[in-house]
Amino acid sequence: MLDILLSDPDDFTRFLAVNALCEIGDPVLKDTLLIFLDDIDESIRSSAATGLGNIGDLSAVKPLITSLNDVSPLVRASSALALGKIPDSRAVDALINSLNDIEPEVHAAAAEALGDIGDVRAFQPLIDNLSLQGDFYEDIRGASALSLGKLGDNRAVESLITALNDPLPYVRLRALISLGMIGDKKAVWHIIGILNDDIGNFRATAAESLGNIGDERGIDPLIKLLENDTDNSVKCAVFKHWD
Repeated sequence: MLDILLSDPDDFTRFLAVNALCEIGDPVLKDTLLIFLDDIDESIRSSAATGLGNIGDLSAVKPLITSLNDVSPLVRASSALALGKIPDSRAVDALINSLNDIEPEVHAAAAEALGDIGDVRAFQPLIDNLSLQGDFYEDIRGASALSLGKLGDNRAVESLITALNDPLPYVRLRALISLGMIGDKKAVWHIIGILNDDIGNFRATAAESLGNIGDERGIDPLIKLLENDTDNSVKCAVFKHWD
């Protein structure tokens, strides 16, 4: 039955069939999904790329790299994210090149994938992304900040500290998370300052990051937070992440 649907001339029917393959996620379906990377419909090509990433077979890396040049931004972004799920260092140079994509969703997807792969070649391009100005680049700066945390390179700390002052909360939060992931004590006082933020999620994340770093300078501010904060999620973060 599924074979019939996959060959249906109606785009939407084929789209549903490909999505069903993605839900199944069986590696034996990999060759079928590779065929649909060349479908005439962009939604189907995008779904096929996502499915290949979920399966994680290394043989999909080269076709997905090729799809980074698809005419559709949707397909390019899906292919980038799929490469991040596989992950294989062969995709790094192509993903770095996708950081120059004119579509911000593709650029951001490539930044996220580079963090998932964790190759040091991505370090400087991701740092450069943090300098992009304006709301238009919000997703790019946010994805790059989080990916720098995944890389775990202490050289990113100063840039991430600067990103704590980004005008957009999305970017600031991801920089805060990444500083906790890297665990460099140079960030401690900057993170302590965020314990006074008006947004509860920021206070909770700051508590988590301080717990990850484990510096004794965070103890008294966290005790004060427990005593005075009215947000239970913040208090839970302190108990959960501070040992």
